[in-house]
Amino acid sequence: MTERFGMEFVTPRVKIKKGGDTLELDVFAYANSERNEAFIVEVKSHLRPEGITQLQTILKRFRQFAPEHKDKKLYGMLAVVDASEDLRQEALANGFYMAGIHDEQFIIETPKDFKPKSW
Repeated sequence: MTERFGMEFVTPRVKIKKGGDTLELDVFAYANSERNEAFIVEVKSHLRPEGITQLQTILKRFRQFAPEHKDKKLYGMLAVVDASEDLRQEALANGFYMAGIHDEQFIIETPKDFKPKSW
């Protein structure tokens, strides 16, 4: 996240409480500077359709839990150990970055011509 996207802050396992509700993030990263962007990464061992839906829901709810990041472009990323090609294409079609987890390494697997969706 730091090397590829210039994120200044990267942390795993974030839990944000607001009122009686909680939002949990597998990984949260952001950069304030001129980038002014944030990433929410959902980690899955085996990607299923509900994993894509789950990330969409998290992204839609994020700003109500973290209004201090309301001015940032917000992107979603799925980091997976295993996913079918159909689900990878569905995730990309929804505007999510894709990353693979191989031997404890995180490798971005998004095509060069990919256009991410900003939430």
